[in-house]
Amino acid sequence: MNADFTNFLDRAKPLGVLYVDVYPYAYTESGELEFLLFRRLPSVVMPGQWQPICGKINKEERISEAFHRQVAKKTGLPPIELFKIDYVNIFYDDYYDTVMFVPSAACEVGREVTLDTSLHDDAKFVKPSQLTEYGLFDAQLHAYDILQATLAKRKQHLHKA
Repeated sequence: MNADFTNFLDRAKPLGVLYVDVYPYAYTESGELEFLLFRRLPSVVMPGQWQPICGKINKEERISEAFHRQVAKKTGLPPIELFKIDYVNIFYDDYYDTVMFVPSAACEVGREVTLDTSLHDDAKFVKPSQLTEYGLFDAQLHAYDILQATLAKRKQHLHKA
């Protein structure tokens, strides 16, 4: 059957790009990779949830600008290096009744984080093997896998150069 899609446009839901995710990381003095996680306050949506940097895009703001702004806001640090990763988190948001597309970036940061206490009450660096202990969403764990593979490729490329 070849149904005309325009017959269903009155029921089509908008798609949303409202948030960005940034996966901050740093290296220990011995060169080990660690990821920076943030714990949400008990008084906000998803209380106690550990997460990477997650935040809204401002009106008229480019996604790349939101990546940078969210890093500075949540860590108090400028990014050492920030780059997009090949991952977009896609999920249904029942509050907005839409499917959200959340672009992702990675960011190397310094270790002296100034916590944004408006949404979080703790932040800590964890080893990649510890990520599953923090109740992260499957999509976030998948993004960390992609980031680790990306960092390994970048490191390999630097050694060849």
